[in-house]
Amino acid sequence: SDFVDVDEVPKWAAPDKDGISVEGAREHMKRHRVAVLVVTRNNAPDIARTFRRVQWICDQFMEGHGYVYEDNSDDGTDEMVKEWVAEDPLRRHGKCDTPDHGRVNRITKIARARQQCYRMYRDSGFNADYVVVMDADLKQGFTEDGFINNFCTSNIGTWDVVCASGYDADYVYQPLSWLKKLVGGYHYGMYDTFAHVDIHGDSHRHVGNIRHDKNSSMMPVQSAFNGVTIYRGKMFRDINYGEAPNVCEHVVIHEQMLSKGARIFINKNFLVIR
Repeated sequence: SDFVDVDEVPKWAAPDKDGISVEGAREHMKRHRVAVLVVTRNNAPDIARTFRRVQWICDQFMEGHGYVYEDNSDDGTDEMVKEWVAEDPLRRHGKCDTPDHGRVNRITKIARARQQCYRMYRDSGFNADYVVVMDADLKQGFTEDGFINNFCTSNIGTWDVVCASGYDADYVYQPLSWLKKLVGGYHYGMYDTFAHVDIHGDSHRHVGNIRHDKNSSMMPVQSAFNGVTIYRGKMFRDINYGEAPNVCEHVVIHEQMLSKGARIFINKNFLVIR
């Protein structure tokens, strides 16, 4: 499946689908423009699903453009990207032809690729109202209503950056998973810990160490990602993912955005399963 089916997600991890508001969201989205940015390397088994998710996001808005940066794939991903881009003039792709893998660390590689993808978007001249940055290796994807919920009447004025609530599929669907343990009204398990800095400035480096109050859908943070993050277009300008050693590239740009007054949240209802 291209998207998470909430009915199949264990109750401990699933948002309350009946409580997810989409009031006014679709009308708002149809008045605005979106860009979707994806970086990929050797994602051939998943890339077709990723393309369909990009197109779904674009279809929700008045106008949507897709940008895919392919980084030295050797499993056929590069050809799949070229074919997808050739189908629609609103799609663009870039390619890294410098085989630096093995000579620089993973964080540096990803930061460089994301910066190139950002430049591709910037140089295209498309002035999006919202920019979505999405991973290319999401096995389950995200909840459609959860994505739309970010733009509902009660949420749209509260955030500048909104990140998904991301779980690893192995943890969600394992019957005896320790992540199902509830502690004091909190549940644990968002996988993308290197991107996470809580509202107090504390980083978390162990899977499952992130607490999320199940009684509140929007959790303020200083940084997060979790597979899909949405930015207001005005915040996604003049950014530099940088190449800071051992610092996640999302933390780097979120620090830049915080200096501009950005309000960053994780939306519990915006569920991603990787």
